[in-house]
Amino acid sequence: MLCGHCLRGDRQNKSMSRVHLHNFLRNVNYISSVTFTGGEPTLPSGIKAIYDFMEICNQLGVAVGSFYFVTNAKVWRDEIPSLVYSLYHFCDDNEVSSVDISTDQFHERNRLRISAFRRRLEEALEWEGITEIVSERPPHIEFDNIINEGRGAQYGSDRFFELPDIHAERWDDNDELRITEGDIYLNCNGNVINGCDWSYESQEDPEKIICAAEDNLEEAILKYHALT
Repeated sequence: MLCGHCLRGDRQNKSMSRVHLHNFLRNVNYISSVTFTGGEPTLPSGIKAIYDFMEICNQLGVAVGSFYFVTNAKVWRDEIPSLVYSLYHFCDDNEVSSVDISTDQFHERNRLRISAFRRRLEEALEWEGITEIVSERPPHIEFDNIINEGRGAQYGSDRFFELPDIHAERWDDNDELRITEGDIYLNCNGNVINGCDWSYESQEDPEKIICAAEDNLEEAILKYHALT
């Protein structure tokens, strides 16, 4: 859609690999919240990647609390309700799980199309007993909320995304150091990035790369932040 505010930059013809997902998830025990980003996560490649994620988590015994993704609602696909239903029952703490629809000034705001998309999704989910999970983003993105990355940089916003903190602690005096909190992002190149709000170009910056998906995640994070 070439959205003017997009922090990713120019689109790339890449999909998430099952190998990268498996290599990453084998180092993880629990994910409090998972966000699926794009581009557009309801493209066929995105839907496949989300199902792959759930399947591999089940294989490896990785539990997930909640999920979140945003759709432009441009194209209705009959697989979308089943996807949301599967995610809802896959997660174990859906208090904040959400599917957001973009309705801001940078997206095509066809109210009839958006309303029809939302109605079809909500009706299908209500039939399965799932309610209040679909919402719409505010109709206007404020200048201060545009991240100065990718195409968003053309607006000269002062909002630069800073490296988020990743915390580690010991459960008791004899326990090893464990990662307890952080915001990390697995991209289609198979790299684990500190934070997700970077352009594709910035994701190539070695300072933002924690490790490759096949590396030992915990050791890499501890080394990355010099916590050992």
